[in-house]
Amino acid sequence: MALLAEAPVPRLAPVVLLYWCAALLAAHWGPALLLFVAAGVAAQVALSRGLGVGRLAGGAAAVAALVLLAARDLHGAAMVAGMAIAAVSTGAIWGPCGWRRRGG
Repeated sequence: MALLAEAPVPRLAPVVLLYWCAALLAAHWGPALLLFVAAGVAAQVALSRGLGVGRLAGGAAAVAALVLLAARDLHGAAMVAGMAIAAVSTGAIWGPCGWRRRGG
């Protein structure tokens, strides 16, 4: 949620998030490990060049959460619940142009 809302996070947070999603998804679909590890490496290269990858990594994590939820994996339910709680507690809402803060 913080990445989607472009909140300040540690520089390597998007990379770690992608690697974590790779580990969770690998239990259900082996190629996901390679896909998300490659995305993590690409994010690390992009960060070293000064490019922002937070929203992309946040979106990938949201997709991973939905895939895990569809697979009836407990981690998917936890990720979706965490994203919902973060959205409510931070005031982030979904709008036509992406994540926005209420009143901003």
